[in-house]
Amino acid sequence: MINYHIHKPIKLNNVFEIPIDTTKWEYEYNTIKKPWTPKRKGKFSFEELLIVKEQTDYLNLVNGHGIYILYFTTLNKFYVGISAAQSKTPDPILSRLRKHRAKATATNHIKGPTIDHTNYLNNGWWEVAKERYSKFRNNDELSDCILAIITIDQHKKILEKYSGDKLFLENLEYKMGNTLNPVNKHIFQYLKLTGINNWESFGRKQKGEEHKCNIKTWDNYQFII
Repeated sequence: MINYHIHKPIKLNNVFEIPIDTTKWEYEYNTIKKPWTPKRKGKFSFEELLIVKEQTDYLNLVNGHGIYILYFTTLNKFYVGISAAQSKTPDPILSRLRKHRAKATATNHIKGPTIDHTNYLNNGWWEVAKERYSKFRNNDELSDCILAIITIDQHKKILEKYSGDKLFLENLEYKMGNTLNPVNKHIFQYLKLTGINNWESFGRKQKGEEHKCNIKTWDNYQFII
């Protein structure tokens, strides 16, 4: 069993300043070669995709590793991702979130790491971006997006004991992709989100290393999944 802590869910725009992409888009992507990108004028540098607000308790969290969940409340969709410390080039949660912000709003950035705008099983980020653009057009500041982060308790000890964290995080990512697991139900209740049966998780997931995940919540509830 590995112990985890899920931190209080928070609106994404309470953690970051999110510049609006005002360029026009015709719902098309460049797919001749990887990385796939939206057919859209480049707007921001990589760092400008999400600008961390100075006064946020989430600074250490987004610069660390673990599970991150993005709930898009106007779409009834959510995405679960991992940021593993066990990597040749560790990608902190902040970097992962910047990439997903670009995918969610079909933003074509101009400087920094490449971003592959994937569309897993034809129901991935393309569909999210198209739905969002049809709703918000050139005024999407992701105001409906809620962020939740799950960290491993005593992460360094886990890394040393098991020689890595990736397979464990993949397993938790897989389990959190189940809309009706007790942790998601708790989050939905806390956020006063309704119609949980109508929500869906999207994106590729690996089953990783099966183990019991003991998850303590920000409000002192505990779940084992």
